[in-house]
Amino acid sequence: MAYIMDPPERWNNVDDCIGFPCTAPSNVIFKFTQTKFSGMPQPFIRDRTFQIVPDLAGVSDTYADCEYVESWNAWGCTNANLGQLMFIGDDPDWEDRNVAPVWLTKEETGYSNKLNHQMDHVWDGFYTGKLHKQQYTAQLETFGNYTVEYTSTPFKLMRYELRAETGIIKLKVHYWNAGSYEVYANGQRMDPTPWDKEAGSAAELTGYRGCGENRYVGVQNFLEFMMTPYCLIEIKPVDAILSNVRMSWTMDEFYASGGVTSFADRVAGALGIHASQMKIVAVYEGSLVVDYEIQPDSSSSNSAAELRAIETNLNTLVASGDSSFGAPVLSASTNGEAVVEDPTYNPAAKPVIEATPVVVKEEETETLSISDEGLYINLSAPARNSLIGILVVLVLIVGGCFGCGTMVICFYSITKASQQISDVQKQHAKNQELKKNGQVNASESQIDID
Repeated sequence: MAYIMDPPERWNNVDDCIGFPCTAPSNVIFKFTQTKFSGMPQPFIRDRTFQIVPDLAGVSDTYADCEYVESWNAWGCTNANLGQLMFIGDDPDWEDRNVAPVWLTKEETGYSNKLNHQMDHVWDGFYTGKLHKQQYTAQLETFGNYTVEYTSTPFKLMRYELRAETGIIKLKVHYWNAGSYEVYANGQRMDPTPWDKEAGSAAELTGYRGCGENRYVGVQNFLEFMMTPYCLIEIKPVDAILSNVRMSWTMDEFYASGGVTSFADRVAGALGIHASQMKIVAVYEGSLVVDYEIQPDSSSSNSAAELRAIETNLNTLVASGDSSFGAPVLSASTNGEAVVEDPTYNPAAKPVIEATPVVVKEEETETLSISDEGLYINLSAPARNSLIGILVVLVLIVGGCFGCGTMVICFYSITKASQQISDVQKQHAKNQELKKNGQVNASESQIDID
């Protein structure tokens, strides 16, 4: 009925697929609907609606309602929640820079899909152009939470699309560095979820807002968004000032004074910008740290110049010790450059464990010398103690043996003498009886003692 080949190893070369064979053939899905069967033999799957997916370890074997068919080198499924995730980089270097392998994982089921880019698609006579489109295709079940991790820095401009008839997934994209991004769903910019005081970040995604619901979590640096079938998600970077301020405040005091809303209003007022240009990314303890972004006015004709002016004013505001932040500033940075430094604060520093000094003693040399005065032996303390111990044991053994031998001999002599005395007494009594009866002379009475 079907046979799906594995991508051949010969594809692994700089002209075709770099590092390992291209993975698109392993991520195709054949879907059959309103199927009719005729002839003989009949396939074991005779459902009118079914799917065939390639045999891909860690992927197809995690699906529900699927059975492996060896003659197909594939799995036959009756699972309506099967689809494909398509994504592609749109940066200018999208054909020159390789971010593979890309890992798509789903913790709940153990799904793990290692993806490679598209095969080189440019030919110049007999030579390939060695241009590899950074477009990726992954078969998956269209529900649950998935994570994308790139081997290299992700592209700033990205497009994602879920190709399926049904389902909704949450996709998490890890970024190597802090950044500011906007999410568009079918061309419409989607606002991130509201602030969650308990989490100290944007609120968790629920899916109720549909495709494009999103949040960016600072410090951990990941972007999450919801995807529904054939809803095109676009990720676009935003020019912004990435700032961090650490204040002498507790978390309770911060939220008691109005939290992130009041913080944004105070700083925006001091900088002379609209509060909507302030975006709080993360709030966490240590004493109290706020990560935030300042974006240019959407109506600005020169956003780069506007951001440079805002950055200059922000640095001046921070360095002056202005009270606009709500509490004394202990340390602060703008776009990774320290503005106010606190030498006593370094959360990344690791405790230094002082090593216990090891004292090495020189071993005493063992010597044996003979002179006119006699024999002289120089032994180390361990050797001398061992020798003394051996001598003591020998003395105890010899003494024990001598004592045991003497006791045995004495016991034997006493026993023998007692026996002889008893024999003499009996013999004497016998002789006396014979004398009384006149059967023997006194001069003939003799007792021999050994």
